[in-house]
Amino acid sequence: MKVHFGHPEFHYEAWHHTGDGRLEIGLHFEGSREENQEAFDFFRAHVLEVKAQLPRAELYLVTTPQLGTARIAQRAGSLARQLRLPIRGIIENMSYFRTPDGTRYELFGSGGGQLLATTLEVPLLAQVPLVPATGDDADEGIPAVIADPEGEVAKTFADLAAHIVAAGPARVYRKELSIS
Repeated sequence: MKVHFGHPEFHYEAWHHTGDGRLEIGLHFEGSREENQEAFDFFRAHVLEVKAQLPRAELYLVTTPQLGTARIAQRAGSLARQLRLPIRGIIENMSYFRTPDGTRYELFGSGGGQLLATTLEVPLLAQVPLVPATGDDADEGIPAVIADPEGEVAKTFADLAAHIVAAGPARVYRKELSIS
């Protein structure tokens, strides 16, 4: 089951993993400071509803390298902690751009994901590179792992997925539903 909660400036999603009953919520905070504040306000207004409908939710915060964006996402993390939603880790999107010759550029600054991870005392799970073709493919409905399975984005997603599966759920409610 996949549930989408939308807003014009951001989205968050919940995925239910039927094998172990685990539920994860991912939050995107990207954009200007005003947009991020609006996104956080929307999240705050709806998080109790989400928690009520999805009581075993686990949270993955998605931010960008910009320090201002990380500060807004930190507020979402603090709110999640108050509501006893486990924060499983941080994913930094658009972390860098790599040119064809291999040169790496941090177009949106650096450090936001690590700052957020350190502040919330959770791991920085992934730094997803900015690859323009990924956005174009997404607009066409083609996931990065299908469009370019050997690409840097697909490898980052594969590593992230492997980490999430290996970590297992934050809380096991029924041991007979565990993944082995």
